[in-house]
Amino acid sequence: MRYIGWFLAVSVGLLVVVCKPEDDVYATSNELRREANAIIEAMTFEGGNVVTGTPPRAPDWMTAAPRLESFYSPLKILPERAFDIRLVVGRDDTSRVGSLVLELDYADRYLHMPIDVDPESGRATLSGVLNKVPDVGAVRASAILTLLDTEGNPGNRVYMPFNLVESIDSLDADIRTIATHSKMIGALSFPRQGPGNIIVSGGFDQTIAVWDLLDGKSLIRLFGHTGAVLTVAVTNDTTQIVSAGQDNTVRVWDTQSGTLLATNNDHTDFVQAVALSPDERLLASGSWDHTIRVRNLEGGSLVRLLEPGDRVNDVEFSPNGSLFAAGLGRLVHQGSVRVWNAVDWTELFVFENLDREVTAIAFSPDGTQLAAAYGRGLVRIWNLGDGLEIRTIDSGTGDIIDSLAFSPDPANRLVCVTYNGYFTTFDASTGEIAFSGRAERALTAVTFSPDGQVVAIGNNKGVTRILRLSDIEP
Repeated sequence: MRYIGWFLAVSVGLLVVVCKPEDDVYATSNELRREANAIIEAMTFEGGNVVTGTPPRAPDWMTAAPRLESFYSPLKILPERAFDIRLVVGRDDTSRVGSLVLELDYADRYLHMPIDVDPESGRATLSGVLNKVPDVGAVRASAILTLLDTEGNPGNRVYMPFNLVESIDSLDADIRTIATHSKMIGALSFPRQGPGNIIVSGGFDQTIAVWDLLDGKSLIRLFGHTGAVLTVAVTNDTTQIVSAGQDNTVRVWDTQSGTLLATNNDHTDFVQAVALSPDERLLASGSWDHTIRVRNLEGGSLVRLLEPGDRVNDVEFSPNGSLFAAGLGRLVHQGSVRVWNAVDWTELFVFENLDREVTAIAFSPDGTQLAAAYGRGLVRIWNLGDGLEIRTIDSGTGDIIDSLAFSPDPANRLVCVTYNGYFTTFDASTGEIAFSGRAERALTAVTFSPDGQVVAIGNNKGVTRILRLSDIEP
């Protein structure tokens, strides 16, 4: 369905009536919406293609669709700050994209730019500088792409509103950047307490790596998994590491020697998450086999088998160890969150009917709230005293959140990352976005240091970045 929806959206610009370039510039979204609705009502779609209908026949060159791929710019637009636009262009040999009009809300100007498209890739990259922008803080923009034929006659147009976001690749906030793995990073973990001078990562290269943040050196690399490592946890004294992943196993390692201390083979599908209780007596693992196994870390004896009835994507103990929660669901199915008393294992809350799977969960530092990421970039927060929803936050990313974390300090900050490259921080007390930026690479993991002052981000190329949040947020 999402592909059909995309096709309908692009159709806004594919089949509108030919008009003068001046009309294109000043077209409004309402005008285009009315035109699009009239056309869509006359059509039947099957598999994303128009199979019936009576829209006016357009020249073949008009059926090419310029599509905005990405737009990077500072969150707060300032004079002389550069922006970068990338386009993916659908066209045939007789068409080209001729112009882009960028309209900034609250900025009394339009920005007109010619576009030259690479004939091989169909891509175009534009760069520019805004030199007349009022100091209005966050700015929204609208782009109107106009397709021209080879003689310069205007064809279809695509009107696109979007947010301006900062490219985090150029942020001057890095403490360290480390190439930790040869493939995608599946998970990152700091100790829950302590100085936070080491970080543990698990990768799709089937290894676990331990790094010293002070000098960026590798301390040890652990081998033994036969599938991607999707989740890791480390004890506060950093002497033991727990890992799990696509080989369906949960493994416990001695950090100093690299010795494998224990292997649990009871799960029959991917193990998506592991969590240590705050006192580090218990180890919980959640799997796509619809089970959660809670064991004693020492000795490995089974304490509790939970069967929540769906794929388990994340598990967490509350900071004081009294509660245990799991995020559940399958792709494009409804998701849910379940919360248990971690002493007698009675179920306390079930938060159901979330419109898509729950991909990540996180407890607030005081344990009174639980946040869950689900759907297309949504985060919902519940009060764990009465089980009532506090708020739902739209991250604005439009993509599945891969990883979510609450700051351990009293700042009540939430961070999340998505596979389309967004890194976003929120004030969980108000739901307001404090910072939103986008990377060139897909972001796959995020975690806070024990003091909450720095955050580690992993990407799909095996690179970990350590950022100081005070250099990012206002």
